[in-house]
Amino acid sequence: MQNILKRSSMALSVLALGAGLYAGASHMAAETLRARLLSATALSGVVASVDGIAVNPLTGAFRIDGVKLKQAGGTKVRIRQVSHKGDNLALVTRAFAQQTFSFTLEDVEIEGKAGSITADELIVEDATLNEDALAELFDADSARTLIDGLKGLSFKSMRAPEIEFEFTVPGGSSKQSFKDVVFDRMRNGRIERAAAASGGLESKPAQGPAMTGSHGLYEIRGFDSVLMARFVTDKAAPGEGLSTVYESFAMENFKIGAPGVIDYSIGKMESGAMRLKPLAVPLAELIAKMPAKGQPNLPPDEVKVYAPAFLGLFDSLSDDGFEARDIRFSVPAAGSTGAIARIAGSFGGGKVPAGFKVETISATGPGMSFKLASMGSEGFSLKPFIVTALKAIEAGDIDFNNVDPRDLMPKLGSSHLRGVEFDLPDPKPVRGQPPGRLTGGVGAVEFAAKGEIKGVPTDLAMAVDRVTLKVPMTTNDETLRTLLALGYSAVDVSARAGLRWDEAKKEINLTELTVGGVNMGSAKLTASIGNVGRELFEADLPMMQVAALGATARSVTRKVENTGLAERLFEAQAKQQGRKADEIRAEMGSMAALGIPAVLGPSDDAKALANALGRFLARPRTLTVEASAKNAGGVGLPDMATLTNPQQALTLINLKATAD
Repeated sequence: MQNILKRSSMALSVLALGAGLYAGASHMAAETLRARLLSATALSGVVASVDGIAVNPLTGAFRIDGVKLKQAGGTKVRIRQVSHKGDNLALVTRAFAQQTFSFTLEDVEIEGKAGSITADELIVEDATLNEDALAELFDADSARTLIDGLKGLSFKSMRAPEIEFEFTVPGGSSKQSFKDVVFDRMRNGRIERAAAASGGLESKPAQGPAMTGSHGLYEIRGFDSVLMARFVTDKAAPGEGLSTVYESFAMENFKIGAPGVIDYSIGKMESGAMRLKPLAVPLAELIAKMPAKGQPNLPPDEVKVYAPAFLGLFDSLSDDGFEARDIRFSVPAAGSTGAIARIAGSFGGGKVPAGFKVETISATGPGMSFKLASMGSEGFSLKPFIVTALKAIEAGDIDFNNVDPRDLMPKLGSSHLRGVEFDLPDPKPVRGQPPGRLTGGVGAVEFAAKGEIKGVPTDLAMAVDRVTLKVPMTTNDETLRTLLALGYSAVDVSARAGLRWDEAKKEINLTELTVGGVNMGSAKLTASIGNVGRELFEADLPMMQVAALGATARSVTRKVENTGLAERLFEAQAKQQGRKADEIRAEMGSMAALGIPAVLGPSDDAKALANALGRFLARPRTLTVEASAKNAGGVGLPDMATLTNPQQALTLINLKATAD
């Protein structure tokens, strides 16, 4: 019996000793963890406290309750609980040693001057975070330590049922939430994939209606959080080039609106890779320096610093294109709706040329409709302006007083607008009558500029094709009434223009300037200006003016074709005067036959012009007038300065006129 009691006493003593050792180890581990945490945060001037710490020394599991952090800048971090299930002893024996572990944060709230970030739960798997990285992560005293902290972050995944951002602005606030959030494979600040299954937003501005919205899948791949942080808070290193900040972005089913005021939605947005680099001045600093409305402009010394940084924005990013599809909007109060099938474009510098394109626009409103097949631009660039402006500012010429205006010209590229259709009520109806309808459209408007020399294009082309309009039969609009008086219930007009410099021939050719209309006719002008060398475009301004004075006129051709407008003009004039159209035509023919020789003299060329014009007026079909310089070099300004009357002009040119 004594042996049994003795053995039982020994067993109880061992158990008591084991329990005491476990309790002591737990306490020591908890205090070690507390000391390490407070030491790491104190290094960066962060005030930290915890309500309690529990550690299992056998498994390495721990729980930290009531974590509170306050940064020097005023930002507060509150975490109800941080827990780790534990899988080894190293976490306790060497707290925050360089290794991977998983943990969960519950009821997280980060509150700053601009707003707050909250999450009910953050689940982090296989994270790598040592004591130094923890100190850098909590240090808000320096932008550089924020960047270093992001560089030290690596984990397999982080998930959150919901993350909510709330921002305050003067007189208002905005809130945005992301649900079922996943961050996959973050390594040294680069996230392979970040996504949210859905989200919502609310905005309560100081003025205007409150807005609410939502979105479906939100996804970004290959996101470099370090580079983004540097873009906002850091400045570019010497010779630093562009780097990829993300590889792709997509968002689906974006909707926003104010009930009864406006509704707006985008079916899907996506983009290819985006590249950027920090500016010469941190972006956050640049934004803080931008004068608000009513504030004085920056002093000249600061303009020299911040203006180049602002202009540098245009040269600090490039992309592989973006696209938005199925865009819809409505304004219920106005009874208006609209849709855009697709918007696509690029800032340039990547796989897609700089420019934009909008396809299939439609809009309807009370009694009106509008459609546009496509519009866009390609090749436009502000780089010439930016480069010149930067040089001027660096030289102290902030008002560009000593800048050649040609150097400030942007590259225009090409643009187009196609397939316009409209139907709307006559804005000037006849009182007492229902308003007529204005229906019509534009087939195409196209413009292109290329061959720039010192900013000045040397090859220009423009076309306006099929501007159509059905004229309402009753209207108070004077232009429309004139068209009705001429017998036009519909019009269909087009125009084209082309101007090109031929360096080999030293000519500027007006290849075409044409205006025409269906059942009206057309007028076409071509011309050639000689003795135009490269110095007209690239010499300094005084020499450019000298070169311009040396240009000569070589030829001009005017061709008029009538397909109905001339007869209508004669009929309208006759009706106004109470006469017959043939009488008006004969009278004008006589005036041409007598008047032209009286002005230009009795030369053969003058008589040919008078006869051709007379025949055209008698039976208008085609009239062609050609003038060419007798001197192969052309007619210059000094030649024209010696003329004292129109007759002397025929001594300088050959004049040819024909009528069919």
